[in-house]
Amino acid sequence: MLGHTAQDRAMTYSGSSRPLSEPPDWSDPRVPLVVLDLASVETYLLVHLLSRTISEPGGAVWCPLESGPAELDRDRSRAERQAAELDFSVKWPRAHWRPVPRAMRVAALAMARGCAEPYIRTMSRMAFAAAMDVNEVSAPIQPERCRELDGYYVAVDEDLGLDGTEVTLATQDSSEWDLRLKSVAAELAAIGVTSAPAIRRDGEIRVGASAILPLLAELDACLPCRPLT
Repeated sequence: MLGHTAQDRAMTYSGSSRPLSEPPDWSDPRVPLVVLDLASVETYLLVHLLSRTISEPGGAVWCPLESGPAELDRDRSRAERQAAELDFSVKWPRAHWRPVPRAMRVAALAMARGCAEPYIRTMSRMAFAAAMDVNEVSAPIQPERCRELDGYYVAVDEDLGLDGTEVTLATQDSSEWDLRLKSVAAELAAIGVTSAPAIRRDGEIRVGASAILPLLAELDACLPCRPLT
């Protein structure tokens, strides 16, 4: 949850962190899902709109899923036009398109702590509004880069209430959260979700920004959700 008090932060730094959330029963089609990949510009274009309409906790289960390039990742000019339609701007990370496994492992940790939504929202903004390599900022940080990445630490340690040491460990190959990320992918595949971005609402699965934006427009007529063709 954003906006912890100083006392809340002190509790976080003293070693306590968010408790593990109860695992959802994804086999129940009534459970709404939001499935996103931090490597994709479509996540950036969708995440703020999704937060207004299909949020956690109680509203939806937000899941990280490593996926291939989405439609707009393969067409930058169209992605930029879609961003302008949504009143966003896009700054492309130097490494786009490339998977971001370190950031996605932390997303699996955030999911277990019940804060996947704000984590994904924050990291997608860093990636495509500030052109940062989120795979790099989720790596163990060198001291000389601490000032540059201060916003990242504020986001994960203070705003989200995640323990900084646990975040660093989560980024590593074969960590508990690396394995959990793979497990999430298998569980999603079992219900028919194999790529991101995707949502499931009222039992219906929609994949890709072009399919998701019209639904968001139906849910909130005030949202600027006209998909470009």
